[in-house]
Amino acid sequence: MGKLVTAIIPRETQERSRGQGLVGNKHYIRPVLDVVIISAFKGYVRMWCKDHSKTVPDDTSLNKAVTLYTPTRLLQEKIEINLLKKLYQLIN
Repeated sequence: MGKLVTAIIPRETQERSRGQGLVGNKHYIRPVLDVVIISAFKGYVRMWCKDHSKTVPDDTSLNKAVTLYTPTRLLQEKIEINLLKKLYQLIN
């Protein structure tokens, strides 16, 4: 699913966004991802699952998947900071 998300939403757009904007402060400056694109993505995944006799994910599961595969810059920075902290602990 990650490849599909990155195929429909350019990486630069993902990094500049605050994801779907489902959680958090409404006063963030960063824009949310395009609702139309996200809705189309969810519809495509649901139809693909039906056509291939797979379990059709609910909206919560799809939101989690989009969030998981949308590397916002803030999330990337948090991941990098945590990695640096772990490396520092290993060194010292």
